[in-house]
Amino acid sequence: MNKAQVEFVTRIVTECGPGVGTEQAGDAALRLMQLARKAQRYNLLHCNVGLTPKQEKASEKVDQEVSDIAQTLGIKVKSQGDPRGYAIRVYLPSGMSNSFAGDGYGVPA
Repeated sequence: MNKAQVEFVTRIVTECGPGVGTEQAGDAALRLMQLARKAQRYNLLHCNVGLTPKQEKASEKVDQEVSDIAQTLGIKVKSQGDPRGYAIRVYLPSGMSNSFAGDGYGVPA
C-alpha cells in the first residue's frame, strides 16, 4: 500500500471503528479502495468512449456497494463522474478532508 492508502485505512478505522469494530472498518476501507479503482476506470471509459449497457449496469452496481458500505460505517458518500479527481469521496464524522476544496475525504484508487 502507498502512503495515501495507509492514511485512508487508518482514518476509517480511527473514526468508524468504534461504531462497527476495527476489523470491519478496516475491511470496509480496503473494499472502498477496490471500488474506487473500478469507479475510476468506468469514469474514464465514460468520458472517452461512453459505457455499454453492461458497463453502465456494472458501474451502478459499484455505486450501490459503495453506498451500502458507507451506510454500514455510518458515513455519507459521494460519487463523482469526472476521471480527473477522486471517483469516491467519503464524509467522515470529524469533517477531515484531504482535498484542496475541503469536499470530503477522497478514497485513493
